[in-house]
Amino acid sequence: MLTIYWNISDLFNPDSRFSLLITVRFGNLEQIQLTTPIEKIHGSYEYRLTDSDYRCKKGILAYKIELIADGRVIDTWRHQLWVELIEFNEVSTNL
Repeated sequence: MLTIYWNISDLFNPDSRFSLLITVRFGNLEQIQLTTPIEKIHGSYEYRLTDSDYRCKKGILAYKIELIADGRVIDTWRHQLWVELIEFNEVSTNL
């Protein structure tokens, strides 16, 4: 389970639209992105990975959370094991 708490009282502007962009990486290296709106100055969000999903995905490996205000990232939190993935496109070689 991933539990996220926030308190944006120092950043709060009633004219701004806040949201969280949550990227979760699993033990099998799959990744998902979730977006959740922030409608209160403080609150929490829980992401649960249970039962067969937990076994298939091999648990939660790491996460990155970005606080978005009016379409731009204003803060980021990363799990200590988080690194950006380097993805390679398959290249066919005819040798």
